[in-house]
Amino acid sequence: MTGPVGAVYKRTLASVGLCFLLAGCVLQSHTPVFSESDAGALPEALGTHFIMENHDKAGWTKEEGTFILRPEGKHYVASDGDKKSDVEALFVTLGNNWWVMQAAAVGDPNVYMLAEWTGGTLLLHPLDCADLKSQPSAAAAISFEGDDCYLKDKPGAEYFLQFTTGTTPATIRLTPLK
Repeated sequence: MTGPVGAVYKRTLASVGLCFLLAGCVLQSHTPVFSESDAGALPEALGTHFIMENHDKAGWTKEEGTFILRPEGKHYVASDGDKKSDVEALFVTLGNNWWVMQAAAVGDPNVYMLAEWTGGTLLLHPLDCADLKSQPSAAAAISFEGDDCYLKDKPGAEYFLQFTTGTTPATIRLTPLK
């Protein structure tokens, strides 16, 4: 990811220890697609404190420290505990233990990933621009600008359902601390 948006994106994700997990560029929007009223709750069994692991060619690698995802109203505040720049995240229910996650730090672009609750963990699947570019159904709703991609309008949650099958593999695994 290049330019000021790339720097903002990396800073946003770095604030919660996630920047290195996404080697490519992910789906973004300049204004939020979803509002607080669209958000759904994650399973209560998740709790608020997690072990975070990133997946790469070597497999799953545990990150240091604790990842925190605490509810505030109908959204969540994500942090790595240093509280310097929290990221707000909405999870919009897609059904069958899937959500689309919209996340951003104040003033930064919104980024989108799919979240899947399975086997007692929350798996995050990036909506990678390179993958989206190869899908004909994405072209109508997404503009591609170099390595970056942005939603053109505000598609509803139903738009994101198409990406729950054959989606990009999860690159983040959040396992609740018991």
